[in-house]
Amino acid sequence: MNNTNEIPVISRHIPYGEYLRRLSNATAVPISIIHHATTEYAKTHEGEDTKRWFSEYSLNKNIQAIYDWFTTNLMGKFNYSKTDFIPKDTKLTYDGKPNQTIKAGLIGVNIEKDINPLGTYLYDTVAYDSPLEKDNIINQVGIAKVTVFGKIPRSSIAIPTIASSSYSPDFMYIVEREDGTKELNLVVETKDVNSLENDLRPDEKVKIACAKVFFKCMQEAGVNVHYRTQIKSERMSDVIKGIIENVNKE
Repeated sequence: MNNTNEIPVISRHIPYGEYLRRLSNATAVPISIIHHATTEYAKTHEGEDTKRWFSEYSLNKNIQAIYDWFTTNLMGKFNYSKTDFIPKDTKLTYDGKPNQTIKAGLIGVNIEKDINPLGTYLYDTVAYDSPLEKDNIINQVGIAKVTVFGKIPRSSIAIPTIASSSYSPDFMYIVEREDGTKELNLVVETKDVNSLENDLRPDEKVKIACAKVFFKCMQEAGVNVHYRTQIKSERMSDVIKGIIENVNKE
């Protein structure tokens, strides 16, 4: 007897062509490869209801399975190297000089017009995407001397990843070390979640893993930069203090 409190879940069927396109777009695996794998699978599973193979549920499961494969088989087998390309302009500069203005939408979808940012904040407006980002912008209590900090404009770094797209972190900080002789360049990815392991989508985990490799390669090339993640339970002051303590031990 069925429990009358149970609600059956029906996953929407997706036409085969659309399914291939969406799976390819989400994973960067060519449609031809996905189609070939599907036909080979079908040869050994005759008689099954193929509509069940092409649904929102199976699409999400396959996307996660492919990202898991990427992480297991490609991590540790790639790195980044410097190119000779020098961009003429960025989201923050043009021809090597700072821009005087920037579109608010590049640094956050929410804007607080009644709150003045700290003097060390790079912009004159508090723009953010999550409550944790807002707290980082307006609350710097307990942080070692911050020369300047700000949101990184969307896609302005664009780190290539083994996932389907590039990745740009959230915050940039320049922090003086305790001895005052050097500056610490810090890039932070802010996630307003309780756990990176349990609360992030597979593609977000892959992008963060790739970013760690990217910034490690930058350090090995002589660039003084550190990359860290921040979750809901962590204050930015603790993130920065932890990095400074580790650097001072080196």
